[in-house]
Amino acid sequence: MGIIQFLKTMSIKNKIRLISIFPLIFIVILSFYININTYQKVSQLEDMKELAILNTKISLLLHETQKERGLSASFIGSNGLKFKETLEAQRKLTDEIFKEFSKTLENIDKTTYPQNSEILITNVLKELSNIQNIRSDISNLKIENNKAITFYTNMNSILLDFVALTTTKVEKEDDTR
Repeated sequence: MGIIQFLKTMSIKNKIRLISIFPLIFIVILSFYININTYQKVSQLEDMKELAILNTKISLLLHETQKERGLSASFIGSNGLKFKETLEAQRKLTDEIFKEFSKTLENIDKTTYPQNSEILITNVLKELSNIQNIRSDISNLKIENNKAITFYTNMNSILLDFVALTTTKVEKEDDTR
């Protein structure tokens, strides 16, 4: 009964102050919750933005390596009689796109990658480190057409797997709307 007695002896002014404290506390707690939630969503969106930029570079690299694969197959198929200049120009273009891809990889936070995708990036970089040897073999006609095509196909498959993995991460972050 001590609380009731205390409330009876309080002035109306103090009772109004006491009653207004509860909504104020509720509003402060709610605003902290909203700010934390908003920060988390912004952070997730920034991660997705980085992945989208990386996926754009991967798409460009895929496009150029696909063209190089086709020209390489045509060059080998013609026994080196056709497409030599076109293939060399395409290789330069592929190299430029690869440099852009590499710069993007250096600047992206690896923690934004979906689970297990860093392995795919490592594998693609390993494949790309062999591209000069494959190109040399193609230029010197020391490689069969199907082996050259398989090299490019495998590399592109890994790149596509990475894009597919990042897509699943974006789908899982569906609540960022």
